[in-house]
Amino acid sequence: MTGAEAAARAVLEAGEGLEPLRALRGFALVQWKEGRAVLLGRDGDRAVFLKRFARSRAAEGRAEAEAYRRLAVTGVPAAALLADVESGGARVLAVEDAGPGLDEVLALEGGMPGQLGPRLSRAARTVRALHGAGFAFPDLLARHLRVGADGEVRLIDVARLRGPGRDRPSARAVDLGALLGTLPRLAVPERARVRFFREAAGDLPAPDRRDLARRVAREAAKTRARSRNRRALVEIDPARRAAVEASVPGAPRFEAFFEGEPGRRLRRLPDRENRRIEAGGQVYHLKIHFNGSRAAAGELEGALAFRRAGVPAALPAAWGEDADRGSFWLAAAAPGDPLDALLARPGAVPAAARRELARLLGAHAGRLRRAGLYHRDLYLNHWIGRWTPAAGWELSLIDLQRWDRTGLRSERWFVKDAAALWHSARGLPLTRADGVRFLRACFGIPRLDRRAKSFARDVVRKAARMAAHAPRTPAGGGGR
Repeated sequence: MTGAEAAARAVLEAGEGLEPLRALRGFALVQWKEGRAVLLGRDGDRAVFLKRFARSRAAEGRAEAEAYRRLAVTGVPAAALLADVESGGARVLAVEDAGPGLDEVLALEGGMPGQLGPRLSRAARTVRALHGAGFAFPDLLARHLRVGADGEVRLIDVARLRGPGRDRPSARAVDLGALLGTLPRLAVPERARVRFFREAAGDLPAPDRRDLARRVAREAAKTRARSRNRRALVEIDPARRAAVEASVPGAPRFEAFFEGEPGRRLRRLPDRENRRIEAGGQVYHLKIHFNGSRAAAGELEGALAFRRAGVPAALPAAWGEDADRGSFWLAAAAPGDPLDALLARPGAVPAAARRELARLLGAHAGRLRRAGLYHRDLYLNHWIGRWTPAAGWELSLIDLQRWDRTGLRSERWFVKDAAALWHSARGLPLTRADGVRFLRACFGIPRLDRRAKSFARDVVRKAARMAAHAPRTPAGGGGR
């Protein structure tokens, strides 16, 4: 009898009760649910996971054992099944400890030069082997891909494996959507995700790959939306981990951001709070959303979408969410001041810089329009910026919690965003000529045509209605 088999029998004989399993010497209980328990034990010098399935979940255990065997026969990288012991309907599987999860490794190493690409390439090869052998695995979450000491990426928790069979695009889209939807957003930028997808789907012709990419994007969004039962998830930008941990005592614990009250409170509302943190010469802004709100995840998605469109939006240094308590994000403060406050300051912005700002804001508005994105609060006080003769303008867009993509009535949202800018410019040294510069840059045309003039009339009418129904936000009154 091997050490793994002896360990499996010891767990099997202990029964399914929580206390007897906890009392087993030499084993650590790492997960327990009704009818299923996971313990960590040893087989000589190596660690093994022991999964105990009660009689009520015997079919699940049988399916997982058979899945490991099918993967081994076809050569798909997966954790080794070391023992499979059954008695009285209950079952225990002993599976090798294949290393930490891909999500955990990337969250820690993603910012290290040269690490991200090779890790994702290994993961892509494992996924290609999976699909090349005709399997589908809708539980292809990042935590179910394990990174071994040899760098190999192996599958675990494969009870929901299907196949081998015919390779179906819909099944492959679900698999890849599950994986891309659970990769850490701060450690794996968009370019790296695209490279991973191209490697994972490199066996397909280009037209089929483009169609699959659209499907995968939809499935990834569904995966993120379904993740409402997550408990105290925290991600920190690997490149800023040391700075964040120095700024927020107790990080990366969720409570350190959510309940620790770091820094200084700027604003407290029933549903959210803003705090300012200064440490090591860097200023951070922390926004906390209460009552189970996932708004921080929405702001993160918005920041990524806007940056993909070429619009400078603040990326968080850390973010987190808990299904019951809420969510937060921490972002390094953008340099400068809200644009309305900066423009209102006499002599702060030369005339040439003001004209360049009008063109720059127009170009960004045009990028959002072409990408089908809108902000819904695109006032000047939500643009943070500074101007220097050497570097020109540095801009960053904040307060993305209301962003969205266009629907059937898309044009009205672009009108609203442009009207918000024009409305918030009342009383500032911005002229009608600056408005023309804005429109030419927005539409990418040298002279205003009929379409741009019609858009301008709609914007002016909407801005007038805003002025009639709401007081102007005070200069510098941004919601950072």
